[in-house]
Amino acid sequence: MDIRKAIEIIRRSLVRMGGKDRGSTPPSLESLARRLSTPLVPPEHPPESASGPSFLEPRMRPAVSLRRSGLPVPRNHPARSFFGGLPRLPPELSWPVVDVYQGKANPMFIAQIDLAEVPLPADTAMPRSGTLFIFYNASDEDPDEDGAVVLYHPCAGDAFPERSPTHQVRFWLDPSWKWLDSSDDPPRDVGFKQPINFVAFTSYCDYVGAENYNPLEPTETPDPRELLMNELDEKLAHERMEPPPGSFREVVRAAGPQWLFVWGVILHSARAVCHEIDSLSEHRLRDQPPEVLAELARLKEVATSWVQRAREHAISEPCDVEIQREYDQVWKSLEGAAEALRRSKLHLNFRAHPVNVAHLVCYLCAHESAEALARVPESFRRSLEDEARWDLRKDERRLTAPRAIHQMLGYGESVQGSPMEHDSDVLLFQMKGDVGLEWFPNIGCVLQLWITPKALANRDFAAVRMSLECD
Repeated sequence: MDIRKAIEIIRRSLVRMGGKDRGSTPPSLESLARRLSTPLVPPEHPPESASGPSFLEPRMRPAVSLRRSGLPVPRNHPARSFFGGLPRLPPELSWPVVDVYQGKANPMFIAQIDLAEVPLPADTAMPRSGTLFIFYNASDEDPDEDGAVVLYHPCAGDAFPERSPTHQVRFWLDPSWKWLDSSDDPPRDVGFKQPINFVAFTSYCDYVGAENYNPLEPTETPDPRELLMNELDEKLAHERMEPPPGSFREVVRAAGPQWLFVWGVILHSARAVCHEIDSLSEHRLRDQPPEVLAELARLKEVATSWVQRAREHAISEPCDVEIQREYDQVWKSLEGAAEALRRSKLHLNFRAHPVNVAHLVCYLCAHESAEALARVPESFRRSLEDEARWDLRKDERRLTAPRAIHQMLGYGESVQGSPMEHDSDVLLFQMKGDVGLEWFPNIGCVLQLWITPKALANRDFAAVRMSLECD
C-alpha cells in the first residue's frame, strides 16, 4: 500500500473515533493526526520550497461544473453539449460495440461535450476544441475499469447529424419505470436529451485534512465540502427560485385530480398496475385463497380497460375535468384494494406510481414539443427544474447529502477510494447520481472517468479508465 494511502486511512479512522467518542482517542494518535494536517487554502505568505509542492501542501484544483437542464428537450434541439439523446458522431466514428450474452450490443450514450463551450483552466492539457462522446456499458452489473468508452473528434458538437445505434442498446433504466418496453416506448433505447451549460469553480480535495486539523474539535477548520458549497452558492445564486417549489412528490400529491393532466398519465399509471400484478412471483400466489386471486384479476381488468381507453388518445392530449375526476376515483379505489391485499402478504405498492408516472409523462411531453410541455402544470415544471439547480439551503444536511455535482477536472468526490487511487490522474468526467437522469437516479453513486496526464496530452482517450462507486 502506498504510504500516502496508509496515512490517510489512519487520519480517517481518527476522525470517526473523534466523532463517536471524544475520550477514546489516545493522545499519541491525536498528535499524529495533527502532524498529518494540511491547509485547504493557501497561506498569505507560503513558505518557499526548493523541492516544489509536496503531498501535504494545499490541495486545490480548478474544475468545471456541468449544469443540466431541468427538463428534457426535443431531439432536434441545437444543443452542442448534452446528456442523453443521440450523439452527433462524425462519419469516421461509430457507436462502440460490446459483447453480451445474446451477442453484440451498443452501450448507452450518456453525454456529448463540445470542449469549445467549456471554460477550461489555462494550464490544462485538455483540447480546447473538438467534441467528447461518452458511452457506458450497462450490460455488466459489476463493471470494471473498461466499462466506459470515450471517443474524441476535432469537430464541433453541431457539425454532424444525430446517429442512431446499430445494435440493441443495453439501457440502464430507472427502476421506477419498470413497465416501459423499449419496443413500445420511444425513446427507451436512449436517454432523454438534456442540454448542459458549464460553470468554472475551485475543487477542494476532500480526502486530506485541513490546517491544524483536530479530530476531537473538527469545527476548528473548514470542511472541504463547505468550502465548495460556499463558492457554488455564490456562483450559482442566479439559480435560486423564489418562492422555492416543493419536492416533486409533494406537488403531485397536492395536485388532486389535476395530476391527470394528459392521457399519458392515465396510460402509464394503468400499465404500471398491470405490470406490478403480472410481476408477482408464483410462490407468492401459490397458496393464496380463490378470493384473493379473483381480486387480483379484477384489479388487472380495471387497469387494462383504462389502458385500452387511453391508447385511443395521444400521450400529450389533455384530459377534461370529468375524465380527471372519474379516473382519480378509480385510482383511489385501486390504491385501497392494494392496501387491503397487504393482509395477504401481497405487497402491491400502487401509491408510488402517481409520482413516478407524472415524472415520466412530464419528460415525454418536454421531449415531444414546446406545445406539449406547455400542458404540464406549472408547479410540476418548477419542481423538476429545481431538481437540476444548486441547493442553496443553509443547513447541515447539505454537507452530507449535497445535490448532484457533475464535473470535469478538479478532484473527484470521495464516495469510496477512487479519487485517492487516481490522485495523479486527470478527472475527465464525473457524474453523480441524479434523480433527474432516468438512467442514473441513485444519488449515493458516482461515476468517474480518469485519464493519465500523458494520455490526455496525446489525446489518447482510449486509455480512459472508469470507476463506479456507491455508498
